This record gives sequence, C-alpha cells and structure tokens, in this order.
Amino acid sequence: MFKTAFLAAALLATAFVHADDTTTASSDKSADGAPNPKFAQLQKRALARIDRAIANLEDARDCVASATDIASLKACKPEQGSKGKSDSGADDSAK
Repeated sequence: MFKTAFLAAALLATAFVHADDTTTASSDKSADGAPNPKFAQLQKRALARIDRAIANLEDARDCVASATDIASLKACKPEQGSKGKSDSGADDSAK
C-alpha cells in the first residue's frame, strides 16, 4: 500500500515538474490575451494522469480493505515485473 501511495505521489510530482518545465518557455496566454492552446493541452494531460493515479489508489485501497487474510492482502500488491525486488521472499520474511 505504501509503495502504491509513493508511486502515485511520484507520478503527481513528475506531472507538475514536467508541466512547469514546458510552460516556462511560453505563457499561459498568447500575445493577444487568448488562452494558450498548449497550456490547455498540458493541463488536460496532467489532470488525466492525476485522475488515473487517484483511480489506482482507490482500487488498491478497496483491495486492501476487502482482504480477509495475508494471502488476499499480498494479492493486492501490483506486479513488479523486472523492476523492483526479487520474488525470493527475503524482504517479506523480515517484516
């Protein structure tokens, strides 16, 4: 659960840093005072990423809340794939 929360926070931070980097070169208004379409596009993408992160966190919370034993709680963890810790169980036995 903490890994999911950390991942969501990292995604949100990345969205804001990326938006900040790309919008510093241009204003949120065009020369004639009309809204900059690039700003609107960046804002829309950032909001979509945030909405996906919130949905993922809500799914993870629902899974943990409905878990009835350790096995069902472990099933809530997202697949780590080739990144992350190995499946040797060494880090699970230490907890």
